[in-house]
Amino acid sequence: MRRPLALVALTLAIGAVIGVALWRQHRTVDVVPQSPPIDAAEWQPYLDRVRALTPPPEAAVAPLLDAFAALNRAEVATDDPPNDRAYALAARAWLAEAERFAVRRGTDTYLDIGRRQGMRLAERLAALMDWCDKNDVSPHDAVRRPDPPPVVADYIAVGGGFVRFAEQGGLIRDGRLVEDRLPYVQALFVEHWLAPLRGRIPVDEYRWPTERAWLLRWRVEHQTTGDLDERLAAARELAALPGYPADLNAGVLLYRAGRYAEATERFARSTHPRAIAYRRMAERAGD
Repeated sequence: MRRPLALVALTLAIGAVIGVALWRQHRTVDVVPQSPPIDAAEWQPYLDRVRALTPPPEAAVAPLLDAFAALNRAEVATDDPPNDRAYALAARAWLAEAERFAVRRGTDTYLDIGRRQGMRLAERLAALMDWCDKNDVSPHDAVRRPDPPPVVADYIAVGGGFVRFAEQGGLIRDGRLVEDRLPYVQALFVEHWLAPLRGRIPVDEYRWPTERAWLLRWRVEHQTTGDLDERLAAARELAALPGYPADLNAGVLLYRAGRYAEATERFARSTHPRAIAYRRMAERAGD
């Protein structure tokens, strides 16, 4: 009697193993990019370096910051900045002031001011989100108020419409600025600050390597729009970072674009623990 029971138990065990294997093979998983945490040993020294910068005299910087604040106020005052005349005028004034300052004081000094402004943006954006939560007001309604309270006005002067961009770009979660993504906020602000000089100088030569890496990571991990080839190029460049799952994340981008055969190849090259499941999903989608 014991022997038949043992055989039954063995058969059930084998069946269970096969069932689990089949379930694992055919289960549906979310194919999402992976975001390794940014090392504090990278972020904190960056902050210290920016805080140690010596800015030019306030009188020399004031026209630049005033023009930038005016641009931000014009941006939040309209739902269609590209076609708004007041915004266009503010943009031209900001462009002229930025170019003038960079010529007089140098691109390095111009960018250093932007780095300090980026840190202010993070602080004021966090304060804005906290105020909105406490007062049960959406960020969009807060920045469109004709007479905004000081905490909102302080944010607008530095951030303008960035809060809407941050909500769509994975930087805000549950009404709060995601703290471990602050490097992305900084990198995106630096990118925005450099815009007036783009085409005149090789701006990437003035960016610090960490700023470049954070910008590329945001493009790969959190950007929801944008040119696919540019995002894939960002993933290729990130492959030089030790331990970064560049192939896996490139595969995710290709998978989401419906390019399943290419996604399968990328997942097959990845050593990330999720690569096998993602590859199976791509293979099934491509059948």
